Amino acid sequence: MTAFDPEARPDWPENPRVLASAQHEGQMRPTGLVHDGRYVWMATSPEYGHLGGALSRIDPETGDILVWRHLVRDQKVNSLQVDPGRRRVYCGTEIFADANSAPPTQTTGRIVAFDTDSLTVDRSQAIHDGESAARVLVVLASGEVLASQRGRFYAWNAREGDLRDLGPTPPGCREVVRDEPTGRLWTSAQDGVGQLEVRDGHVVFVPRIEEKGEHLRIVDRTLYFAAGCEIFQVDLRDFYGSG
Repeated sequence: MTAFDPEARPDWPENPRVLASAQHEGQMRPTGLVHDGRYVWMATSPEYGHLGGALSRIDPETGDILVWRHLVRDQKVNSLQVDPGRRRVYCGTEIFADANSAPPTQTTGRIVAFDTDSLTVDRSQAIHDGESAARVLVVLASGEVLASQRGRFYAWNAREGDLRDLGPTPPGCREVVRDEPTGRLWTSAQDGVGQLEVRDGHVVFVPRIEEKGEHLRIVDRTLYFAAGCEIFQVDLRDFYGSG
């Protein structure tokens, strides 16, 4: 993980500079990064030829890092979400090594709740046995986690372990962001950017913008996303008012 001071002159390796690294634990490629208001949480895949990715907690003020390798044995974390209010980091895992450089020893990807106070796994469960990967996409306003596996959405109550099937995912949907004041969900799918709405117990994609967006972020009621070599910003109040 690197740190960059935008008000200072760029001068590698001083600015940006390496803030923290999990390489001493055999880690290589970052697969997720979230901030809980105090710490940065990072998911990584292991070095080529090895199994066992990691979850790390980084103090952005000091660069101190704690690393939990094999959060699920011989699996890597492929997605991260954070719920600061419930003091949890949620993870999706998969059984494969980076670039399939080592044979898997497990058969089922899992969804995991990690307690940020006790620094332990609070719950680890499968959505379906025998499925190699599971992903966590966003924390819903209800406190449930929207997860996905084999082309379907699930609402996960991590405290009780309950799962609700919310129907098929739209083609191309891999990331979801939430507009905090309204709880509404935005995603990129079907070669466009739009909202996810729950109707009759199923999630429906409602296209809003005719751009194939990636790397969605919402800051102060503004949606940002990349499309090709361009960055777009969209005032969400244009779609559903100021409420």
